[in-house]
Amino acid sequence: MALVVSIAILLIIPCLTAKEITDLPGVKGQLNFKQYSGYLDAKNGAHLFYWFLESQKNPENAPLLLWLTGGPGCSSLSALLTEWGPWFVDRDGHRLIDNPYSWNTFANVLAIESPAGVG
Repeated sequence: MALVVSIAILLIIPCLTAKEITDLPGVKGQLNFKQYSGYLDAKNGAHLFYWFLESQKNPENAPLLLWLTGGPGCSSLSALLTEWGPWFVDRDGHRLIDNPYSWNTFANVLAIESPAGVG
């Protein structure tokens, strides 16, 4: 299974249009890890949005975690801002609050919006 995932990632990475995220509204101060977002081209002109978060600790040796949940009417990325991501959105929706239990404290995380058009 690990081999299949590794091959899939090697096939996907060249198709990504990446842009480094250097600033996020609601985050105070500098970002302490690299992150990228962009689109993966799919069939029939569709595009899948992705957000890649480097591990906060030793990204070169950290495992890669692939997040693909979601479905009709439910964004795969909602969990990034409500459950496992580096921040939570505050109650007013104006600020991002640090999440000490973020999965990217120990892993590189690639979240892909799927299926196309749900977000």
